[in-house]
Amino acid sequence: SGSYSEDGSSECTKCDSGTSSNASATSCTNCDPGRFSGAGAEQCAKCKAGEFMSEYGATACLVCSTELNKGYTSGEGATECDQAAKGYFWDSRKGGPVECLGSMACEEAGTTTKSISVKHGFYRFSATATEVYECKANCRGSGSPTGNSSSSTNANADADRRRRRLSFETDTRCAAGSHGPLCSLCDSDHYIDASTGRCRSCVAEWGAPVAGFLAFVALCMA
Repeated sequence: SGSYSEDGSSECTKCDSGTSSNASATSCTNCDPGRFSGAGAEQCAKCKAGEFMSEYGATACLVCSTELNKGYTSGEGATECDQAAKGYFWDSRKGGPVECLGSMACEEAGTTTKSISVKHGFYRFSATATEVYECKANCRGSGSPTGNSSSSTNANADADRRRRRLSFETDTRCAAGSHGPLCSLCDSDHYIDASTGRCRSCVAEWGAPVAGFLAFVALCMA
């Protein structure tokens, strides 16, 4: 293995770097793109993640961050650098990596426009948008709501229905009682607190005084 023998030959010849052969081979074969080998290889090895090779017969792979820039990376056995490195996301419109802003979470290599995670207190207008806006009052960032309570689940489902009704898709969650662009609209049973910009429940505000009044009436009638 890693060598070949021509018909009628009494000895084997070692394969050159960039080629490989099996035990019964009569010649060596060039490594495919995305692979490489040293001399006498039985098979060509895949390029490591973060490396690439686009040509046949490679003796080594090239490093994405060195050949292009630090925003580029790749998967194992890659023929090109077509992924974003950690701290970047792949912008399909530009065809390359873009550095993530402080409002975004790009903790893993391979993040794309669609898989960007928006941090708490920020908002983006669609699941493919590359621009993120600050809105600390009602915006809760990307992903699923924390906790397993049925109220959290129902609130998230209601928010999804409102987004569909308003004909826009975003992966940003709004606080309970708020919806719409930048989570700036309050539900019908909520109002905007001018001091904080948050949507407050009308029921919560008036529930306690009413309950107290009813309790007082009940005592008087006893």
